[in-house]
Amino acid sequence: HGLMSMLIATGLSFGMIATVNPARVMADEKQVTTTNNKSGRVDQTRDDHSVHFDWTLVNGKLTIKDGASFEFPFVGFPLISLLPYDQNGIDSKEVKQIVFEGGKITGDGRDFLAKFTEVTDIDASKLDVSELTNAERFFFNAHKLKTIDISGSSWHHNQINNMENMFADSAITTIKGLSELDISNVTTLGGIFNLSVTSDPYQWTKTVADGIKNWDVSQNQDFQLMFWAYSKPTYHFGINSSMLWIDISNWNMTPSPELDTELMLQDIQQITLGKNTNFQLRPEAFNPTIHNSPTDPNKQFTYYLDENTVINVPLTGTGNWQFVGDGNPLYPAGGSLTAKAIEDQYQVGVEHPQEPRTFVFEHNTNLNLNVDESDVKLAAGQTFDPKESFKSLTAPGDASTVITPNRPLTYDEAVKLGLKVTGTDKIDYDKGGTFPITYHFHGKEATVKLTVPAKAHPTTPSNNGRGSSTPTTTATPT
Repeated sequence: HGLMSMLIATGLSFGMIATVNPARVMADEKQVTTTNNKSGRVDQTRDDHSVHFDWTLVNGKLTIKDGASFEFPFVGFPLISLLPYDQNGIDSKEVKQIVFEGGKITGDGRDFLAKFTEVTDIDASKLDVSELTNAERFFFNAHKLKTIDISGSSWHHNQINNMENMFADSAITTIKGLSELDISNVTTLGGIFNLSVTSDPYQWTKTVADGIKNWDVSQNQDFQLMFWAYSKPTYHFGINSSMLWIDISNWNMTPSPELDTELMLQDIQQITLGKNTNFQLRPEAFNPTIHNSPTDPNKQFTYYLDENTVINVPLTGTGNWQFVGDGNPLYPAGGSLTAKAIEDQYQVGVEHPQEPRTFVFEHNTNLNLNVDESDVKLAAGQTFDPKESFKSLTAPGDASTVITPNRPLTYDEAVKLGLKVTGTDKIDYDKGGTFPITYHFHGKEATVKLTVPAKAHPTTPSNNGRGSSTPTTTATPT
C-alpha cells in the first residue's frame, strides 16, 4: 500500500476498474438525440451493481435527474462508463458541467465522477451520499475541473471510510462545503489532494487550508502523500503544483501501529503543526514525512501579502527550514533547523510543543525601507501621523526579490510585515519640544526629528507640517 496512491494517481491501474463483461449486462438504455441536446434513461442490473437514472445533456451540461439510484455493493463504476456511448449517446468530451438534481449513491463509489476530461464544474450537493462507504478517486483525473460543490447535508453526515485520492489529479480551485465534509469515519486520506494541476495555487491552497483546518482526523491512519505534488514542471504539466501553506495544528492525529505519514507534507513551503500532530513512518518507508527545503538556487519562497500581491524571495540553498516564532512567514524570527529536526519534535511517543508552531523554507528577505527623514514641524493643533513620513517598502535593485505586481508597499502593508514606529508615546503636545521618531524594519532604521509647539493640543490630524491643516476652533458659548 506504501506508494500505491502515486501509482493510482498516474493512472497505471485505473483502466482495470471499468472492465465490462457484456454477457452479464441486463440493461434497458434509452436515449433521444436532437440537434442541440440529448436525453435518455439508463437501467442496469448486474451482479455487482444496480443503477437507474434519467439524464439530459444540453449545451455541455450533463444533468442527472432526481430519483437516480446508484447501488454498488462490491466495487464502484465510473458514471462515464454507465452512460450510453454509441452514435446517439454521449462523448465524454461533450460534457463540460455535471449537475445532480437529486439521487442517491450507496456502497462503493470509487471513481464515480472520474475521467471527465473536459468538465470544469461538478455540483454534487444534492446527491445523497449518506450510505456511501468508499469515495476513493471520486473526482479523480479531471484535468480541467475547477469547482466542486459538496455542500449538501448528506456530505456532512455520512459513512465514508476511504477518501484516498478523492480530489487528486485535477485542476480544482474551489470545493464548496469542504470544511463541513464529514471525515469522522475515514481511515484512509492518503493522496486526497495530491497531483494538483491548478493554475491558481493561491486559491487552491486557500480552499484546502481553510477547508481542512478543523477536520476531525482522529480515526484516520493513512496520511501518506496527502498533498504530494509535481515539485517541478513535467512532460505532462508545465507548472509547479505544490501547495503554498497548510495548518494542521488543530488536528488530532491518533497514534497507533498503523499510522503512516510518509510524504505527507512534501514540498509545502509553510507548515503549522500542533500539540496533537503525530508523525510515524512504517519500517519499510523510503521517504520522510517532511522534505528538506530545495537547494536549487533558482527556487524561491512565495509569500502572498494578499490575494493580489505576491512577494518572491530567494531561498538560502541550505536545505533547512526556519521557525517563524514571533516573526512572520516572510521575516521569521526563529532558528534554522532541518526537516528531520522538525519531524523529530512530532514523532509518536515524543513530548510535543504545546503551542502551534509554524515553519517555513529558510529564505532571505531584503526589502528596502524608504522614509522621508526631513524634519517635521507641527503647527498648533496638529498631531503627528507616522504614515506621512513613511514612503514605501520596495524590492532591492537586483532581481533576487520580486513584488508582483511591481509596486511599492504601503504603510499598512509594512506594519503587517513587521514595521514598528517608536517615539510617538513620548510626544508631549502640552509642553512641546523636539522628539525623535524612529521607524524599525527588521534591522533597518530611519529617524525623523519632530518639533511640536508648546501648548499644542491633538485636535486635528496633520500632514506632518508639509501643507495646510484644519485650524482648531473654539466653541462659542450659548
